[in-house]
Amino acid sequence: MKRAFSIFLAAVMALTLAACGSSGGRTSSAPPAQTPEAPPAVQPPEKAEAPAPAGEGKILVAYFSATGSTEQVAQTIADTLGADLFAITPAEAYTSDDLNWRDSSSRVSLEHEDPALQDVALTVSTPENWAEYDTVFVGYPIWWHIAAWPAGSFVKANDFTGKTVIPFCTSSSSGLEDSGTLLAEAAGTGEWLEGRRFPSRADAADVTEWANSLNLSGGGGPAASGNVLIAYFTADENRAADAVTSASVTTVDGTEKGLVRAVADMIQAETGGTLFSIQTAVRYSGDRDEVIEYASEEQRRNDRPELTSHIEDLDGYETVFIGYPTWWYDMPQALYSFFDEYDLSGKTIIPFNVHNGSRFSGTIQTIQELEPGAVVIEDGFTVSEQNAAGAAADVSAWLDGLGF
Repeated sequence: MKRAFSIFLAAVMALTLAACGSSGGRTSSAPPAQTPEAPPAVQPPEKAEAPAPAGEGKILVAYFSATGSTEQVAQTIADTLGADLFAITPAEAYTSDDLNWRDSSSRVSLEHEDPALQDVALTVSTPENWAEYDTVFVGYPIWWHIAAWPAGSFVKANDFTGKTVIPFCTSSSSGLEDSGTLLAEAAGTGEWLEGRRFPSRADAADVTEWANSLNLSGGGGPAASGNVLIAYFTADENRAADAVTSASVTTVDGTEKGLVRAVADMIQAETGGTLFSIQTAVRYSGDRDEVIEYASEEQRRNDRPELTSHIEDLDGYETVFIGYPTWWYDMPQALYSFFDEYDLSGKTIIPFNVHNGSRFSGTIQTIQELEPGAVVIEDGFTVSEQNAAGAAADVSAWLDGLGF
C-alpha cells in the first residue's frame, strides 16, 4: 500500500511540474552540450531613455504608526512613487496599554486631557538629507479627531519652506477632518495640499491609485529613477545551438524567442531600458520534458549555475526589472546565481514572470530576502504562457500604473 501511494505521489508531482515549467530545458544526465563564448558585458546608456517624469525632486514619506496600519499605507506610497521612508519614532514607545483610549488612566487618555503632554519627544526629529526633499507625505493615525501627537511633534520640529506637504491618515471610523489643516498651522511653512484618509485595513490598490493620481513619480518613482535595466532569464537563450525546441516560445516578426524575452521586449518598448540576458554555462536542450526533469534536479542540488554574461556598470542603473519563468514553484536556479553576484541595494527591483499556472509562487518574497537593501515592487507583472505573446496592452497598462 505504501509503495503504491509513493508511485501515485511521484506521478502527481510530475504532473504538477508540467503545469509550472516554462521555456527551455536540458537533459538531466548528459553534460552541457557546449560552453558558449561569453556575451559582451552590458553597459548602460549615457543618459536615461525612460520617459520624462511628471514631477521633479525627491519624495519623502514620513509617518507615525501606532499599530502598523499607517506604516502599511506609507510603504505602499513609497513603493508606488519610489520615495524614501522615515518612521516618526517617539523616544518612549507606546505600548498596547498606553494606546487603550477606553482607559481614562492610559497614556493617550492622559495626553488627550493635558495638551502639554502632547509634545512627544522623538528619537530623531529631522530626517537625513532633509533639504533634498521637495515633496513630503506626513502620515498618522487619527486620535480624538486630530493627528496623533507624534506627527505634530515632527511637523513642529521641521522647516517645510519650499516643500509640498501631503497629509494622509488611517482610522477605523473618523475622517481626515481638520487634522491636515491643524498640522499646516503648526508647521507655519510649506505648501500643504488636501490629504486622504484610509481605513485601518487599507486596500493597497486604492493607496496606489491615489498616489499615482498625484503625478509625483518624478520624485524618484520607477519611471524617473534613472537608467532602466531589464534583466531576464529564458532557457531558450541558454540552449545548445543545435537543440530543437518543443518548449514555450513564440514568433515575433519572424524571429523565434522565449516567452520571457517576448515580455522583456514589451517592457523595453515602453521604458527605453537596456535588455540583459542572464546567460549560464549550462546549455539546455529544447525538449520540455528534459527541462522539467533537469529543473527538478537543479533545485534538489540547490545549484548555482555559473553566469557567463555580466553587467559591467551596475551603478549606472537605478531601476532593475527582473524576468523569469516559474519552475517547480520557484525561480530558476540561474536567478539565485544572479542575486548572489549582484548587490542591488538602493535600487528598485520590479519582477515580471511567465508561468503555466503557478504565477509568482512566493518568488517576490524570495527576492526581498535575497536583496534586503533594495526596494522590491510587489505589484509585479505575471502572465500565463498562453497569453504572454499577446500581453503588450496589459504590460503597457501595468507600467502606466507604476508611473512609466
